[in-house]
Amino acid sequence: DAGMTTPTHWSKSTLGQVAEIITGSTPTTTRPDYFGGKIPFVTPPDLDGRTLVSTTATTLTEIGAEQVRLIPENSVMVSCIGTLGKVGMAGCTLATNQQINSLIFDPNYVVPKFGFHFCRTLKPLLEHMAPATTVAIVNKSRFSGIEIAVPPLDEQLRIADILDKANEVRMKQLKAVQVAVEALEALTRLALNGDL
Repeated sequence: DAGMTTPTHWSKSTLGQVAEIITGSTPTTTRPDYFGGKIPFVTPPDLDGRTLVSTTATTLTEIGAEQVRLIPENSVMVSCIGTLGKVGMAGCTLATNQQINSLIFDPNYVVPKFGFHFCRTLKPLLEHMAPATTVAIVNKSRFSGIEIAVPPLDEQLRIADILDKANEVRMKQLKAVQVAVEALEALTRLALNGDL
């Protein structure tokens, strides 16, 4: 970013150097016995703004999960096909579809929560990286090459804590606005029906 400097005691790496990156996959849908179990199966709509994702619209059975690579709790998921840059953290062991790259950060280099907040900044970069095609795609090798500035672990924890608190305030503000809009809509309906 123009005008942004990285503190000299921070290192620079690429995502591929500080995390194992796994691209998800989908078990064959011709096997109904693969679906409807207890294992969350994350698709981009499940990355809906929640930090931790542990419930999903679609789930896999144990046998369905054997067909894909499961990712561990605290992995950071980023949508890289279609809707780019949606992010979430695995709240439990789960699977993702092929539109999502998951990062299992090496804890010696990157605290998962710090990695999550970093990935939340990637949407404009991913949109810039995607070729102009019908469906926006950033492939795994290009995704792996994205640079990340890596502060010392104690600083990462402090930064992630600050960003968690800021995100919590933002979510409360969004909820308050939503409640106000719903109240206004209800009052408008009452007024239009002559009940006020």
